[in-house]
Parts: sequence; structure tokens; C-alpha cells
Amino acid sequence: MNLILIYGLLAAAAVSLVSLIGALTLTSSKISQERITPIFLSLAAGAMVGNALLHLIPESIEHIIEHQDLGVNLHVISGLVVGGFFTFFAIDLFLHSVGKHDTHLVKPIGYMVLIGDALENLMDGLIIGAAFMLDPAVGVATTMAVIVHEIPIEMGDFAVLIHSGFSPRKAILMNLLSGLVSLVGVLLAYAFSTHVENFPLFMGPVAAGAFLYMVGSSLVPAIRQHSNLSSGFMHLIIALTGTGIMALLLLIDPSH
Repeated sequence: MNLILIYGLLAAAAVSLVSLIGALTLTSSKISQERITPIFLSLAAGAMVGNALLHLIPESIEHIIEHQDLGVNLHVISGLVVGGFFTFFAIDLFLHSVGKHDTHLVKPIGYMVLIGDALENLMDGLIIGAAFMLDPAVGVATTMAVIVHEIPIEMGDFAVLIHSGFSPRKAILMNLLSGLVSLVGVLLAYAFSTHVENFPLFMGPVAAGAFLYMVGSSLVPAIRQHSNLSSGFMHLIIALTGTGIMALLLLIDPSH
């Protein structure tokens, strides 16, 4: 289990380093950023759907089949997916209520972005830690999905921090510190697993519901805003590529 914890911490550290993508955003023009961001959004949407439906949920179902004495059935798994969906619905409503995405404010919005990112990164750490405890292959798939999802978010958040008055160096540092909160999430997931029997079994479907909510509520609407008749098909292909990457991991891992 200690080795699994190390894997989870390394994966969370890799996700944290994604926050440095803001430095690349600083050196790129606004036009290039507008072109790159929709691509990452589409790839993230496909990867997150694939991770939820091809990895997290099936792995929990397989765990139930192998351990029938747990007293857990498919309705419980479905309920956990719904619970994860509405938990992130509530988090999303809270973040919007405090103006996380209102870029018209100057200093306050910068700190709100950091607080919101810290909460999201904590959840990412919990999800990654639980996924690795469920199965290392699921952990790798989850980490990839989180990384692909984080890139466009961090690009936008870095721009907000600069707009709110942070220097580029301080914005990078604060973004990185916010990302490191995911390590705390991994440690909490490990701690929970030692006190809550089969904790990964229950967190997997919750994470799946969270991913499905983020795709439906944030990523797809954002992709639609950047799409027109000529680019819509391209975004669909990119999203399918993201799902294909998750499917490819099933072929690579001999345990599936």
C-alpha cells in the first residue's frame, strides 16, 4: 500500500506541475491561446467521459463481482455516481456564487480563483489517490484525464491572476502552490482508506459522477462557444481521440 501511496503522490505532483502552463500562456499571443484552448477542452471532455465510463465505473463493478460479501450492489454504484454528480453541482454553484469566473473584479477575483483552484485540486488529489488504490492502471488513466482537464483551466486562471494584478512570477508561484494541494488530497484518500473499508470502491463512482458533471456543465458549453459549422466536426474528432486514449489504456493493461 505504501508503494501505491508513492504512485499517487507522484501523479498528484505531475498534475501540480500543469499549473506552470501559465508561463507558456504568457509568451503566446491572444489569438494562439484562443485557438489552442478549444482543442484542450475537447480533448479533456473525451478523456473524462472515457475515464468515467471505461475505467472508474467498470472497475467498481468488477470489485463487487469479486467480493460479493460486501453487501454492495449496482444500485449503490449508481447512487454514488449520482452523488458525485450533484456534489460537484453544489461546488460549482458555490464557486459561481462567490464570483470565481467574474473577471471584471481586480484583486478579489485573483484570490477567489486561487481558493477555488485549491478546492478543486484537493478533490483531484482525493480522486487520484482513490483511483490508484482501486487499481494502478485506473490511477494512471485518472491522472491523464485530470491533467488534460487542468491544462485549459490553468491557462484561463493564469490570465485572470495577471489581470487581477499579480506579477507573472507571483502568479506562477501561487498557481503552483494551489496545485500542490492535490498532494494533501492523496494523503487524505490514503488516510480514509485505512479507516473506511473498500474506500476506493466507493470513491471511484463518485469521481465518475464528478467527471461527467464537469464535462456536461463546463466543457461542452465552452466547446460549443468556440465551434462553428467548419470547426464543430474537428472538435468532435478531438473529443473522440480523448476517449480513444482512455480505451487504449484498457488494451495496454493486461488485467482488463
